[in-house]
Amino acid sequence: MSMADTLDTIYLSDTYAKLSKPATSLYYQGARYVLSYIISEIETGKIA
Repeated sequence: MSMADTLDTIYLSDTYAKLSKPATSLYYQGARYVLSYIISEIETGKIA
């Protein structure tokens, strides 16, 4: 996967959308925690 594809995957993900919304408080979580959401979303096609 190219860098451009990787960035598109992240920025277009539901996880990133939730990370960008203060109401979800996801931005307070650690990087590994957020990464687990992104990996799960990529593998299953939906956010956990």
